[in-house]
Amino acid sequence: MTTFFSPDKLLEAGIEYVQWCKNNPLIVKRTGLSKGVAVKYEEEQERPPSIVGFASHLGVASFTVTRWFHSDDPEFREAAIIVKDMIQSNQITGGMAGIYNPMIVSRLNGLAEKVETTDHTPPAPPKTHDDKHIANIQHPDCTTEQMEALLRAGLEEHALFSQAQIDNGMPFIMPELPE
Repeated sequence: MTTFFSPDKLLEAGIEYVQWCKNNPLIVKRTGLSKGVAVKYEEEQERPPSIVGFASHLGVASFTVTRWFHSDDPEFREAAIIVKDMIQSNQITGGMAGIYNPMIVSRLNGLAEKVETTDHTPPAPPKTHDDKHIANIQHPDCTTEQMEALLRAGLEEHALFSQAQIDNGMPFIMPELPE
């Protein structure tokens, strides 16, 4: 169990934890299609810092970290709140940028958008996709001639990849065209 004897050590641990999250991304296993065949690949995703993660990183219960926000020592309490603010700032900024799921970020941080509707029209559904994962980009290795052949055959989707697939080095393989 980690015990902090000074606000400075707590702040240092908070900064170290946020940096650790940035330096240790999550490795997400994904499956995509190439030439109609399922292809597995890995993608790095930024690790979101959290109060629970901070507690785990320190080897203490999350309740212990929460108690620090109400410490009788005003300097220690302020240090704990600064660490909490660093974590929440990262979460909210990441949620707004689409790095983290905005709905989860808003729930973790007690944020809610209050919308008053008078016409009883249901609100639009939330954005449930990340444009980086939509196959809407012609693969850079697909030549103009290959794309024209795919278009003539009605198979243009075989040349379309997501930005994430391209970033992860998924190759373009020209499919056999029907005669």
